[in-house]
This record gives sequence, structure tokens and C-alpha cells, in this order.
Amino acid sequence: MAQGSFYLTKTDAVEADLLLLGTTPVIERYEALVSVLEKTGGGSLTALFAEPVLSRSNGQSAATISWYTSVGGDVTPLLALDEEQRSEAERSLRSQLLKAAEAIKDPELGPLVGAALHLRSLEDVYVVGHQPVLINWGMTQGGSKAPRNERDAHFNAALGRYLPFDEAPPVSSEEWRGRLSGVVSALAAGGSASAAAAAQAAVDQQAGGASTGSASQRQAAPVTPPPMPQNGAGGGGAGSASGSAPAPMPASSAAGSRWSWLAPAILLGLMSLALIWLLLPGTLLYPPAAQTSVIDDEAALAALRDTNRALEERRDALREALRGAQCTPSGDLVLPGQAAGDPARRPDGTLPAQLGEDGQPVPRDPISEGAADALLPADPSRVQIPQEGADPASLLDYIEARTAIVVVQGASKAGAGTGFFIGPDLLVSNHHVVTGAGPNPRIFVTNKALGKLTPAQVIRSSGPLESNGDDFAVLKVEGAAMPFFPVRDSAASIRLQNVIAAGFPASYLQTDSQWSQLQAGDASAVPGLVVTRGFVSAEQNFGGATQALVHSADISPGNSGGPLVDACGRVVGINTFGRRDEATQRFLNFSLHSRELLSFLAEAGVSATTASEPCRPQIAAQTPPPSTEPEPDAPQASGEAPAADPSAGTPEGAQPPATQSAPE
Repeated sequence: MAQGSFYLTKTDAVEADLLLLGTTPVIERYEALVSVLEKTGGGSLTALFAEPVLSRSNGQSAATISWYTSVGGDVTPLLALDEEQRSEAERSLRSQLLKAAEAIKDPELGPLVGAALHLRSLEDVYVVGHQPVLINWGMTQGGSKAPRNERDAHFNAALGRYLPFDEAPPVSSEEWRGRLSGVVSALAAGGSASAAAAAQAAVDQQAGGASTGSASQRQAAPVTPPPMPQNGAGGGGAGSASGSAPAPMPASSAAGSRWSWLAPAILLGLMSLALIWLLLPGTLLYPPAAQTSVIDDEAALAALRDTNRALEERRDALREALRGAQCTPSGDLVLPGQAAGDPARRPDGTLPAQLGEDGQPVPRDPISEGAADALLPADPSRVQIPQEGADPASLLDYIEARTAIVVVQGASKAGAGTGFFIGPDLLVSNHHVVTGAGPNPRIFVTNKALGKLTPAQVIRSSGPLESNGDDFAVLKVEGAAMPFFPVRDSAASIRLQNVIAAGFPASYLQTDSQWSQLQAGDASAVPGLVVTRGFVSAEQNFGGATQALVHSADISPGNSGGPLVDACGRVVGINTFGRRDEATQRFLNFSLHSRELLSFLAEAGVSATTASEPCRPQIAAQTPPPSTEPEPDAPQASGEAPAADPSAGTPEGAQPPATQSAPE
């Protein structure tokens, strides 16, 4: 294990899918792969391939591969990134793959690199920090025994979209010779005849050695690459072997096979020259990734300052509350009001019990009215949300029934985000969630109430955020009759009020068995919903008009399109993006304001249930824990003899006293 390696993930090792060089799996030649890639592109290129540690099956458990990376930072699957982040990651991935493809021309290790460029699927591409990292490389469905046409299709569905290949790269020395010998000869054709002979001889020598020598022998005695022609080179150059004739073309290198690879190989050469030109000093390879224009550095700094002020206010209020906290005769711990004239309340925002004329606590109501800005909010499982025609639901159950995962499948990629119901068959999400997979995607939603993947169609979408300040979409879910959220519609500030963010973050889905089953084709599998608690720290306008909430309830990729809900079960915002402050490494969570959502819905001709009154959460009384004290002994009946003290013992030869039965 290399020093400074970070554990990434663990996957099953399907022996039948492992590509082999001779009899050795490609993943067991990681050091040789790193060596050739380091010569080609340096450290960033070697970091592209995660380091595998293979644990073979013991007959009782399956073989597994633990993957490690030399790169530190947040780990996110490529398919889970939002549109802007994914575009940036794919540019980096494409650039590094083109560099790696250059190493395929190496006659010794070219087949190793070609085999390493095969992945199980595009889900095996991760982004760590800003560095693309590949796992499950050196694998394809069916492994080395897979037919060429099936392997070509598998490759094109994974990394092939980022490389200028019509076919999968070679995975053996024999295949390397058949596909690339003509290319090598063509490259040498600009030099002397002896140079072409040397090139072909090197190819034949490598192919022959691969069939007779072991992998370790080939590594110990590498074959020198064929010479490249120089500008103005003529016959009889310094590197030529005068008088030698070109080696005969082997039977496996028939003209048809050679010429089928000539066009893409020449294209690869041209692209390599373009890549070299782009890497020259003063040539810009790719423009720097632009930050979201709506949230520029100045606005982000203002949001950070507002968040700091909110945290300081919350800290000061807690300190003041601790100084004035006291226990009442009714047995309640109460905190003083946060403002002059406010009554003292329990930590969850409810009023303490009152004493009756007899000095005993008056029985508490089963449900009490709380405060949305309580310093220590109540457990969401105790917060009750009234429902018309049904029993009250806990806030957690209420949110879960109305929030859904949104699965988007495009022609070239797929993704997932979050949405929430605002009508029986109307679901809201972000524009970038439903458009991230390209034009005309197939969209499905599911949650526990739906019970299965259900098709959905976009009715109206507005975005992206950078161009018009909107990032909304409303979808119609076929045949759904779902409970739905009311949307808060009020000009009153909700700063410092407690909120809950709900969604399906990608970091959680990676380990969720239901998500794995859903991906495997089980349409009834429903991933678990993730909720986080926090409070609104700032209400800001960005880009001159876009209203957003900055809050402390953690969100991450996959939460996009999910609801931000207050303690009364009303949507106050739609979680849309996060931004990290590079100076402090603080992460800011942004939700577009519910007023922005209502404006979008009005333009789309969609109505939603709204609520404008101040939030007064209904909180169920806390059930006291069961007593652990032993029950007192039952009182003895009149005339009953006292029980014997077992600790006193019984005099030798005496009988214990008889006891009378209690009267019926």
C-alpha cells in the first residue's frame, strides 16, 4: 500500500469479469500500470486509477477488492454530481484518458493500459476533491473470454464516450499486434525502410514474447519502443540497420485487420499532437470553471457573515438561557424568554405545567403548542402535524410520505435527485435534476407511499440558475394520489427558525441496500430518506432578485430538489446547491425561497396549498421512561404475621413461622 493512501470503497471481485494478461489479472499489475502512466502524464494521471487490494474467496465468502486513492477530499460518484460539477469533472476525465491512451502505443505495456481502460460501468467513476478516480478497472462483462463485439459495446457505454475509439482498446499482446502493427508501420513510413523493419520487428518480438514469457519476465526485460521518424529524416539515418529488409507481415496482421484500425489510429495521433500543442506554455487547455454567477464571491462572503452572526446570536441566547434556567415546583426545567415579556418555556418551546390549588401539577395536555424558534427544538418524532380526515402524524412521518427520490435516465447518462409533492399528482424538483441527463430523459419517482417506480412527465421547467435565477421544475406523476405539502407564503422573516432538510444524498445511497436493489432492476425497492436538522441563518437576495435561504441543515449532491420544512410541516424552501468557502472551509447550504417557488408555479398555471400564519408547532407530551425502582411490598392484612427476615436466619432445629392467608 502506497503511503498517503485513502480508503475509497470495497467491491465484489467477479472472477469471470477480470481481464487477464496471460494468467494474471490486470488489477494485480497495478505497479506496472502506474510506472508507464507516470512516464506518460505524471502524478495526476497515476491518481486516475485507484489502487486495488484483492482478497480472494476462502470458499465461504466472496472475493472482494478494497480500493485506495492517493487523493484526499470529498468522495462523490460522477453520476451523482450536479450538471456544473459533472461537466467540470468530465473535462478533467477526458483530458487524462487521452494522456493514458498515448501509452497504448508502448509495445511492452500497451495491452496493460488498454485492458485497464475497461470498467464495469460508468458508475465506477468517482470524483475525489476535483480528481477523477476509477475503480473496477481492468474488468468487463465476461472478462477476457467476452466476444469482441460485446466488449466493444461495453467499453463504448463506459469510458468509450470520452475517447476517440470506435472499438475497445486491445487487451492482449496478440490483439495489440493485430490492431496496432499497421499503425506503427505507418508512423515509421516517413523514415527509412530499416526504421519500418525495426518497428515491425519490435511488434513481432513483443507478440512472440507475450505468448511464451511470463508477465514478470516481460517486465524485467522490456522491449525498446519502435523509433519515431524525425523531421527531414532520410534513408540510412544514424539509427538504421543498413541492409536489413522489412520483416514479413505475420498472418494475424492481415490487411483487412490492419486497415480497420488505421483511421481511428491516425485520428488518435492527430489528437495527440493537438494535446501536445494545448500543453505548450501559453496555451489554455480548458477555461477555469466559473462559479455560479448568481452567487458570486461577494454574495457568498455576505452569506458567511450572516451565518456567523446568527451562530453568535444563538450562542449568546443559549448562554443567557443557561444563566436563567431553573426547575419549577411542577418539576419542569424552564428557560427564560428570549425577549422582554416572553414567558419562560421548556427547552422544546412549550409552556411549563401549572400548579393547582392543592399545590399539585395540573395534568398536562397530551399536545402542547410550542415555538418554532425554540433554542432546543423538540424531537421531530414528537412534533404532531394535524391532517384533515386523519389522525395527526409525526413530523418525520409527514415529511417521508410527501418526499420522493427522482430517478432520471438519459441516452448517455443517468442521475438521481429529490422532489416533493405539492398536489396529489404534482411533484416539484430542481430544473437541473430533471435536465441533467440530457434531452428527452425518462423520469421516475418513488417513495414508501408510492411503493414502486412511477413514471413522471415534466410540465414546466425554469432554469438554469445562472441565466435566469430560477431552478424549478414541476412534474405530473402518472396515476398518483399522494398526500402533499403546503407551501409557506408570508413576508415575515423566518431567520433563526428551526428547519428540516429531507432528501436522498448520493453519499448515503452508496451504502443503501434498497438503492442497490433499485439499480439492479427491483422497481419496488425504495431507498431510505435522510433528514437533517438546523436553523435558517440568513435570508438573502442574489443576482438582484433571487431570494434564497441560508441554513445549517446539511445538504449534499442528491438533496437537490428536496424540501426545506419548518416545524409545522410547511415547505419554506427548495434545497438547490451548496458552496464551500475556500478560506474557512465552511460549507453554506442554500435553498431557493418558497416565494420564488410560488411565483414559478403561478407562471406555470399550477396552484398549491399555501399557509401564511406564524408557525406554532404542536408537540406531544414526552412519555416518561419506565420506572426502574422495585415495586413496594403489598400491605399485609390485619392479623398477618410479619414476614421472616431472611438475613436473620432460622435457629437450628426450629421451624419457620406459619403465615395466615389474606382474607378474600
